Amino acid sequence: YTRELTDHIEQAALAALADRRPARLGWSVGRVGFAKNRRTTGGPVDHDLPLLVARGEDGAVRAIYVSYACHCVTLSNNKISGDWAGYAQEQIERRHSGAIALVAVGCGADSNPPSGVTGGRGEVAARYGADIADEVDRLAHAAQDLPPAEGEYTETDYVLNLMATVLDYQMHTTTVVKAIEYFKANRWDDVRSLEDLEERFGSHPDTKEGNTALANSMWDNNHWTRAKQLRDLAAFFRSIGVLDQERLVAWAATAAFADDFEGKVRGLGPAIFQWLVMRQGVDTVKPDVHVRRFAEGVLGRGLGDNELIALVTAAAERLPTSARELDWAIWEASRRGDLEQ
Repeated sequence: YTRELTDHIEQAALAALADRRPARLGWSVGRVGFAKNRRTTGGPVDHDLPLLVARGEDGAVRAIYVSYACHCVTLSNNKISGDWAGYAQEQIERRHSGAIALVAVGCGADSNPPSGVTGGRGEVAARYGADIADEVDRLAHAAQDLPPAEGEYTETDYVLNLMATVLDYQMHTTTVVKAIEYFKANRWDDVRSLEDLEERFGSHPDTKEGNTALANSMWDNNHWTRAKQLRDLAAFFRSIGVLDQERLVAWAATAAFADDFEGKVRGLGPAIFQWLVMRQGVDTVKPDVHVRRFAEGVLGRGLGDNELIALVTAAAERLPTSARELDWAIWEASRRGDLEQ
């Protein structure tokens, strides 16, 4: 057995080296809930499902690696079997013809399948394996029915990016469009840079009355809290040296919400951050009401912001399309009412 196994490992390694081709890596984190703590009822478990996908230049999936923290102890019938991980591998490879699937059990610790040891009940192990393969498929299949996004939502103007960040959330689209159109028609030539914005701020005190006057001057409305956020956002970017569009694009390419934006401007949360970096060309999604309604409707459960971003990004990988194009397609379909139940 040892000789035969060694020979097969060598053959697999040589075949892999001979078959090297350019590829693109994508990663995400899904969630599967069957693992349970085998020692303490309700004790700690890790239900995350990290995923790494390698795609060829033609977009076809060449390899998928997933890891789930749960021991492979569903079966105990003295037969060679990959248990739930082996069934997951079979399911993934069946759904992606020509791809190689690798399934690791991660840091299993005290996590077992909820069935416990079942003897020879392969159907139980197969069901757990199917759970692994199903999670991203549900989103990918639902997203496949969406028409492609018609719009292109990147923004190359620094001042408009700052304004969109503070205006384009929890506000009717018509109101946002009117505000931006007023600015372009009446203030465009005067406010072309961060310095111009700061000069405009200096004409109005940082009070409710002053910010109301600022909003009226810039957008022809009285949304003073958004004017206050614009003032604070400009100050934040000044403090970190993001002074123009070129530096905004560079910052967005590496920024993370928790490390680089959280708490910097009151009222600007993860969805707003995601929308800001997406407008700079970053391939991600924003956990806004439209994307959340779509994903949670498909999966039938609530999702945290990070999980929502990871799952929709993974679904885009499986289509394949870019994550931001899928985000835009969901947004447009929601606006048309196509996602209503």
